[in-house]
Amino acid sequence: MSGLGFPISIAMDRSLVVLGGHLIWVAIGIIILRTILYPQPFFGGGFQRSLNEYDEFYDETDNNDSDDNTTKTTRSSKKQIKRKYKWYTNQWRSNWLWWTTGGYFFSCWIFNISDVLNQLILPREIFEKAGEGVVSQLINPEYNDLAASMIGYIAPCISAPWWEEVLYRGFLLPALCLKMRFWLAVLMNGIVFSIHHVSATSALPLAFLGWTWSALYAKSGNLMVTILIHAMWNSKVFIGSWLGL
Repeated sequence: MSGLGFPISIAMDRSLVVLGGHLIWVAIGIIILRTILYPQPFFGGGFQRSLNEYDEFYDETDNNDSDDNTTKTTRSSKKQIKRKYKWYTNQWRSNWLWWTTGGYFFSCWIFNISDVLNQLILPREIFEKAGEGVVSQLINPEYNDLAASMIGYIAPCISAPWWEEVLYRGFLLPALCLKMRFWLAVLMNGIVFSIHHVSATSALPLAFLGWTWSALYAKSGNLMVTILIHAMWNSKVFIGSWLGL
């Protein structure tokens, strides 16, 4: 962009690179989920056949004049009916606000406990050697570039919460449940979620968050709940920094 006559700062360049790379990753993932996996499509609108529905009810009545008895026979025919299905539920429900509010504060409680355990388990040298991550640079850009910080907000606080919940809770959790028991699937889901973030200093708290959000999704049956909790969680860091908290 600088070569085209639109000079940008180092901070803005970093924010745009992170956002562009993240959106490409999301686009590739969506293409894979919509085209390669079976049954299709992942985001709803597919069909499955059901034999549990009845239609074409009709009556046949036979009259016997000799004994004045009437026999009534009711027949029902089964018919295969196509019914819509989705791999995950992502909808607004009347109790979504309670699940989101309660789930967020419960996540804070779980995170604080796991963070204390993390501090006790890991050697202090690991925390001292940990460098500044990309997210930290997006939150606190050079020269307090507010525009760069706002662009940097989009990926970790808007698109990432939606995509990570679709990927880990919407797809991976039910996929693991096909091969193992539910709580073992939750355990594996949290571990993979933690590994994905590639953070040695936050591995344990992230795993606990993954386990918590998997349970919340399973209980609420609404992926929108964990998407909102995840977005609120990531936004807390950004907004807290902007407000100097």
